Amino acid sequence: INKTSIIIDKSKNKEKHRQEFNDLFMPSLNNPKNCPITIEHDDSVNHKGLQIADVISWSVYQSIERGNDDYIDLIENITVKRVFED
Repeated sequence: INKTSIIIDKSKNKEKHRQEFNDLFMPSLNNPKNCPITIEHDDSVNHKGLQIADVISWSVYQSIERGNDDYIDLIENITVKRVFED
């Protein structure tokens, strides 16, 4: 059985709050085969993927909520994408 690991940006400082998040998040996942899933909360500075997810989600927020597409336009720039590639 494949195992899935999910890493969440550690925005909640108390273990109790992280567990509450996990308890709400886990049932929302589409997991019909009941594959094992682990959720880890860690500082995004340790994970390039979380850093780029932060940039993308913030850019979408800026575009939708603020009408500012400057950041979405930057993401479409291939040079910006290469910075986050390994």
